[in-house]
Amino acid sequence: LSGKTVSIDFISSTEVAFNVDGEFTNTLEEGQTQKLSDGSYLGVKDIRFSSKDGTLSSVEFSIGTGKLKLTNGADLEVNEDTISGLGVTIIGTNTLSSIAIAWSDENDDLFITTDSSATMPVFGSVKLSFGGINYPLEEVIEVKAGGDDYMVLENFPLRDSVEDIPILYGSSSAFTGIGKSATDATITVGPGLNLTWNKSAGDNYFVVSWSDGNDGESYLVRANNFDAANSQVDFEMRTDGSWTDLKTNREAGDTFDVGNAGAQIKLFELNATANNQTVLVGSVGGSTDFHTLYSKEGMKVYLPYSVNDTNVSNGAIDFDDDDGAASGFGHNASSFYLVMYEEDKDNQVEDGDWINVTIDWNSDAEVEVKDIMTSNADADSTEIGDSDIFRDFTYSALATEILWDKPSLKIWQKQSQFRSIMRF
Repeated sequence: LSGKTVSIDFISSTEVAFNVDGEFTNTLEEGQTQKLSDGSYLGVKDIRFSSKDGTLSSVEFSIGTGKLKLTNGADLEVNEDTISGLGVTIIGTNTLSSIAIAWSDENDDLFITTDSSATMPVFGSVKLSFGGINYPLEEVIEVKAGGDDYMVLENFPLRDSVEDIPILYGSSSAFTGIGKSATDATITVGPGLNLTWNKSAGDNYFVVSWSDGNDGESYLVRANNFDAANSQVDFEMRTDGSWTDLKTNREAGDTFDVGNAGAQIKLFELNATANNQTVLVGSVGGSTDFHTLYSKEGMKVYLPYSVNDTNVSNGAIDFDDDDGAASGFGHNASSFYLVMYEEDKDNQVEDGDWINVTIDWNSDAEVEVKDIMTSNADADSTEIGDSDIFRDFTYSALATEILWDKPSLKIWQKQSQFRSIMRF
């Protein structure tokens, strides 16, 4: 057997000894093994002993290059050596149902990259390799201080333009309005409300967003060219970094589309006097609103909108608490939760993880990103070396990357295509 000449030197009902090419073994019981001088192993499987004269006794045995020992709840043993990281689970008492061997990296030193693979110890036919990651779609959203007193979404990627969108301003450690300043305001309102945009007051623009639950689009819109004689006004939209005509010669009562997806707004009132250039607009249908913001690749951002109560919905902020009931942290003049939602792996908006960015004030009364939270609270941000830049990821299909370069924040939302390979 296996190039060896084997004979029985001794046999009883419980033990047997062998002569293997002149090498005598110990007496072995069923299930026992012995290492031979050439490094191979002889194992006894079954002893068939008969004490009657004229009958034959026999033994079933094997000779191999190694021995595996599997013990339930312990690591695998090979040739008397324990293999760390190969845990054994045996199911069955009188009848064997299954054997499972779990491969784990107990020392945290096994890495699979495009340049290195991992082969399972002992069982070399199982190999893990990594074919790399392709990012067909990628965008960056940056939340940063535009100065000491206002916070801005810098170079925010809208569907048709990339824009700096100021979101909150204030002074002396208190937010006082939405936008960059009192004369450079970003106008938002909460769900279901009409919006008043006042050119005379220095309002910059208002946000129009649309979503059907699967896709979402956002636009920056303003009114211009107020015509008092004809009670008409033009509406413009930011496209490729400049203002372009959206709809001209609009009158009170007109309804019109914004963008290409189906957002609709209605002009309710128009004031076109020299000192009062305002429009009152509202959404048409439940798919259009004036307080959310969708990036080109599907990140949903809840912009701040003013309330006068203890509303703690995403985006709600009570600037003055003049109703006597102070709003909760993240919804008042001292702090604000800027909430974002990833899209999911199927490009469905708001179906991924959320990212909660706390905008607050430092000890020098300067606005800053104070804290970051994610849906699963999966990990604390970790500093990259001594760079003072802290890194985190959402625990999701997109694995959105978060870089916190205090007091600013960069968020990478990526659509990833993994090429992982398991070979047997």
